[in-house]
Amino acid sequence: MAIGGTRKQRDTSGDGQMGVESWTLGDIETSRGHLIPMVDMAILLANRGARVSFISTPVNAAHAAAAVGARAGVSIDFVELSFPCTAVGLPDGCENLDLLPSLESHHVELFFSAAALLRDPLKQYLLAQPPSPGCMIADACNPWTRFIAGELRMPRLLFYGPSCLYTLCARMIKHHIIWDRYKDDPFEPFDVPGLPRPLRISMARMPWLLTAPGWEGFLEEIVESEATTDGVVINSFDDLERVYAGAQGSG
Repeated sequence: MAIGGTRKQRDTSGDGQMGVESWTLGDIETSRGHLIPMVDMAILLANRGARVSFISTPVNAAHAAAAVGARAGVSIDFVELSFPCTAVGLPDGCENLDLLPSLESHHVELFFSAAALLRDPLKQYLLAQPPSPGCMIADACNPWTRFIAGELRMPRLLFYGPSCLYTLCARMIKHHIIWDRYKDDPFEPFDVPGLPRPLRISMARMPWLLTAPGWEGFLEEIVESEATTDGVVINSFDDLERVYAGAQGSG
């Protein structure tokens, strides 16, 4: 999960100038593939003169700090939140999916349960910040962040680690209830509806989180989280996926 906010500080210098913008970003991520683009965003903000705090768990914070390194002119404060691995039955140190004993459904479910336990510690940290952050950027895999944003009356953006094509396909497949049609033969190819260009795929080639039995409730939480967000940030760029980026709003 990544959170971020910005708000102009009041003039306290007496010279009529505004203080620097204050941003708080955080990363309680599912994998290194989510961590790296969040670090890139923190660097972009810091390079524009913003005050940046990067909230993460100890293991992920160490990776983020190493990625930032000693880049000239980049000042980022790293804040650690203890990840409650053992509270849900995971070994100590399992702070992202790459560190789990396995990617079996049971271990992944425990990981997301542990992440959800950070709701109150994260809220308390945000409440203590002067000035309070003005916006939250939350990973789509942490839908519980919508409750924090609502309680603090804070605008919230969602971050998707995969591409525009991936997120658009996932949305269309769920919207058109494709899984119910092909669950008896997951290897049968089908055309993904609603895309600006033709694409044939099978359910067997989709990520297991989108198709595995028992995860319907979690996916519905993500849908509800997206329905209440103020915007979406996707790990891509326009020259690579212009046609699919343009289709996001209509999807």
